[in-house]
Amino acid sequence: MGVADVSENGVALGWDEVKLPHPLFAGDTLCSESRVLDKRESRSNPQRGIVKVRTRGIQQEGKVVIDYVRSVLVWKKAHAPTRGLFPEVSE
Repeated sequence: MGVADVSENGVALGWDEVKLPHPLFAGDTLCSESRVLDKRESRSNPQRGIVKVRTRGIQQEGKVVIDYVRSVLVWKKAHAPTRGLFPEVSE
């Protein structure tokens, strides 16, 4: 749900602190919220940066069903590719 906001055309580096505190069932309504925890320049690629984000998935009764932190390698604004640069990746 939050890929378009945070990591479109980015590269997932990993997930940490994954918690699944409540079940999610067929028919439930799911929404998500993400918060940037940290950002820094990539040490190996000056055109990119690394963003650390906490994302929570919340069902219709307000119960958190997933909570995790992910790190993503993203383009810096000045170097960002145009949409569709990676046609082999389906959306």
